[in-house]
Amino acid sequence: MMRTQKPVDIISKRKTALMLMRLSYVVLAAAFVRCMVLRMVWDPLVLGLLGIFLVLAIWSVSISVRYWKCPHCGHWLELKKGSADQTGICPKCGQKL
Repeated sequence: MMRTQKPVDIISKRKTALMLMRLSYVVLAAAFVRCMVLRMVWDPLVLGLLGIFLVLAIWSVSISVRYWKCPHCGHWLELKKGSADQTGICPKCGQKL
């Protein structure tokens, strides 16, 4: 019996990945501020925030690598904000994402 795969909404996955990356930058900034205020690099809270930053950044990149390609032609879309983000159309084959 053949299983049919549910189509993945890659635009929503892209938005999730970008949101996670932005959140990781906020966490990194919080770790930096905490480090500057205490003048202690090895503070447990700073290390915890850096760990959270790494998890969020790796999660964001893995979502982008897994889903940010055209489901029709398999063409990898630009990781930076590009035309596919705005139009929702693959620049190579012209199909709706």
